[in-house]
Amino acid sequence: MSTDAAAEVFVYPSRRANHGVGYLIAGVVFCGVAVLGLLLAIKAQVDQLALQGLTTMPAIIGVMGLIAGWRALRNPREVRIGQRGIVLFCRNETRKCPWEEIAFAMTDVGFFRERRLRIYDASGHLMASLTDALEGFPDLVARVDERVAARTDDAGARIRLGKARRLGTVCGIFGLVFIAAGGFLAWQAREDARAKRLLRNSAVPGNAEIVERFIAPNGVTARLVYRVTSPDGLSATRNAEVERAVWDTLKGQKTVPVIYVPDEPSISRLVVGERKESRQLEGYIGPILGSAMGLFLIGMSILLWCGYGIDLDSKTGRISIKPYGTGR
Repeated sequence: MSTDAAAEVFVYPSRRANHGVGYLIAGVVFCGVAVLGLLLAIKAQVDQLALQGLTTMPAIIGVMGLIAGWRALRNPREVRIGQRGIVLFCRNETRKCPWEEIAFAMTDVGFFRERRLRIYDASGHLMASLTDALEGFPDLVARVDERVAARTDDAGARIRLGKARRLGTVCGIFGLVFIAAGGFLAWQAREDARAKRLLRNSAVPGNAEIVERFIAPNGVTARLVYRVTSPDGLSATRNAEVERAVWDTLKGQKTVPVIYVPDEPSISRLVVGERKESRQLEGYIGPILGSAMGLFLIGMSILLWCGYGIDLDSKTGRISIKPYGTGR
């Protein structure tokens, strides 16, 4: 930060003004690596772990690089604060934010964990978003806060409460979704346990009709769709993941050996070659985590509707409950 004392102008240059092109190039390169990795995975038929390393990780890094580059190019190269307001010197334009139009300002944490100062007008529209890429960012925040606090109307409090309640509504909706998901996972865990018990105690051997053999969209996983029909005429179709060696031997075959529950033919499995479906959250861990997250989000929703939020102090690292948008 530099200061022109005579004119009382405070200058905040960007530390990463020229990084945007580099981020974009890196993003394109990593996206290209992901495409090449996918082609290699399909040809070499690698396992899931190798597939993630060859495609998913480079793709994520590439997309993040593209987003970072786009944001860096949009961010102002320099910000000046004077008696009349804030001036933003961007790559292709110069924007002015007069003090009389600035009604509210708040800091938050952005997508890349950078701290942002978001400035709004009296209608609640975003006028500017400044990040800690600017030299002297804490001083800039303090000066903007000082000018906003000097306003005599209630525009800032009105905007703050409106934003808190909109965010609270979103949190409440997601909270209900997580609780519903937790309930579904609990039901699924119960059904899985029941199916295992029936396969262990009531299953009989048989032959199922092969409906379809195919490779999953990831280009690696071999899958088999088969139909089980019981002597009583009950029928059910199942899609199973199969070991590749077994899947290859089923080419041209009409049937495949299975064990199934006669009263519920939807409960079945292959005699040999079936792979256990990979699940990130086994048993009742998923329902517990989903319900806990849902309750937390609903609690946040109530807090936000009252105009408060949970703040992590950027200096001390302490968590506290403060009026929404006032944390720094």
